[in-house]
Amino acid sequence: ETAIETYTVQKGDTLYLIAVRNKLSVAQLKSLNNLTTDTIYVGQVLKLTTSGTSTPVPAPTVSKAQMVMDEAKKYIGTPYLWGGNTPAGFDCSGLTSYVFNKVGVSIPRTAATQWSGMKAVSTPKPGDLVFFETYAPGPTHVGIYLGNNQFIQAGSKGVSIADMTNSYWKPRYLGARTAF
Repeated sequence: ETAIETYTVQKGDTLYLIAVRNKLSVAQLKSLNNLTTDTIYVGQVLKLTTSGTSTPVPAPTVSKAQMVMDEAKKYIGTPYLWGGNTPAGFDCSGLTSYVFNKVGVSIPRTAATQWSGMKAVSTPKPGDLVFFETYAPGPTHVGIYLGNNQFIQAGSKGVSIADMTNSYWKPRYLGARTAF
């Protein structure tokens, strides 16, 4: 049994700051303390762990998928470069392999090997790879799914966010793969 960890609210504190410092989400902090609003006051004692549990509340980790999406967005506007796999210029799979490697996930280098070497998923989740058949049969284009039919990709106009349901991408969509 561990004692319940608590924190006494200081001047200038916010739920967000207290949550971040204690590796909790605001939602976790509010639920631990049965708070219905974001209002806290100086001197208030907040619980940081659940009572009587020997394990602290699991810290919300930024998922690898979120890290992948955040990393990819840093390169919006980077020029397209056939065979490019650095921020000086990317091709589609150069972007995906670079971004995944930056967050510590190793994936194959080309669209074809990413397609064949990764786990198929029926519906893409944010952070998954989405594949398209463009200039040749098979998976010739790849991007990182962001949710809401949006994906980030290195195309002819450089790194940008595109809509999978538009008239160009929708008929060319092949499927999705996950690294997670």
